[in-house]
Amino acid sequence: MLILLTLLLQSPLPKAPSPAPPTIQGQDEEPKVEVLSPEQWSGDPKFWSVDGDVLVGRSTPENPCKRSTFLVHKGTFTDFDLSLEYMVEGGNSGVQFRSAEKGKWNVVGYQADLEDGPNWNGGIYEQGGRGVLTRRSVSLLANGPNSDYDVLADPATMKDIGRGPGWHTYRIRAEGRQIKLWVDGTLTCELDDRTEQAALEGLFALQLHQGPPMTVRYRNIRVLRLPPPNEVHRKWISAAGASGPGTVEVERRLKSTAKLKRARLKAAASGALEFALDGDVFASGKDPFEVELPGPALQKLRDGKPHRLTATCEGSVGPTYLSAVLELEYEDGRKEVVHTDRWWRKAGTKERALVRGPFAAAPWLEEWLDGDGGSPKDGPPQEDAPSVRRTSADR
Repeated sequence: MLILLTLLLQSPLPKAPSPAPPTIQGQDEEPKVEVLSPEQWSGDPKFWSVDGDVLVGRSTPENPCKRSTFLVHKGTFTDFDLSLEYMVEGGNSGVQFRSAEKGKWNVVGYQADLEDGPNWNGGIYEQGGRGVLTRRSVSLLANGPNSDYDVLADPATMKDIGRGPGWHTYRIRAEGRQIKLWVDGTLTCELDDRTEQAALEGLFALQLHQGPPMTVRYRNIRVLRLPPPNEVHRKWISAAGASGPGTVEVERRLKSTAKLKRARLKAAASGALEFALDGDVFASGKDPFEVELPGPALQKLRDGKPHRLTATCEGSVGPTYLSAVLELEYEDGRKEVVHTDRWWRKAGTKERALVRGPFAAAPWLEEWLDGDGGSPKDGPPQEDAPSVRRTSADR
């Protein structure tokens, strides 16, 4: 194990209150927070040193950093909530997480970006991989051609976050494929990474970026290990504003590639279901619902252009909800799924769908039993074989 050199700084570091430890809402017992102390890290002694409990990365004109170098923690973490304080003077740095070593003092993987500048604090970068993943102020669903995003705030209001002299706080929370970043207490970005490249575990590392002289300091690095998430992307959804019986119509942009081999749709609902692609109905049925996409619909998706997938549910008793998953299989063996979740919208609007929980429970049954919409006599909706319709171009 490399022993880090200790460097006496010419002036004392400013003091700041420690960030509050991460917590799990609803947890009865006080969480056990691990302190990632200086002796647990290793890096190139030409650039990294320890001053008391502060990790210091520094390059100078006499000792330039010609290739980005990393201070690497020896532990492996899966789901976690990490908090730390940082101070950066010039240049660019970042906190690697769920990363992997690639050569001595070099890593690849997710990076929570930070800099002495207005552009990158609070964004997610993938070192040695996809590059910029989520810019600051963005909530991103990364799901191949079916990616989507929301804007958390006006980017101009975040340009000064994490800047200026003194210590700043950074927080990283990773649960399954869901990642969130906070800088100085402000949520700066979210990433829902459902791609094959998504990393679900790995190590932490701190970056000293190549280029002009810079100094970066880190301290009070603490982490809480989180239990595995109950990660079910498929949700029960309804149109925004819908609360009782009636017709609910929601939609999702759908884009495939020319090499799509097959597609299978599975769905359930509190009433009759109908699915359409660009307004052409291709399948209908009742709960539960499962069907291969017919030839005309499949052929349309092969053109590589964006299309509009619309789901219409007609419920006569109790609230109207639906849940679906579209499984896409490509000729090269890759698979992709599109779930009903918050990324759907009320048809014809920009309003996000109303999410009522994971697929494991039927929300309309719970509300019926509570007396909100009557009481079912025969249990859930009965199984009914779906029917397949031709598109208008094939009629």
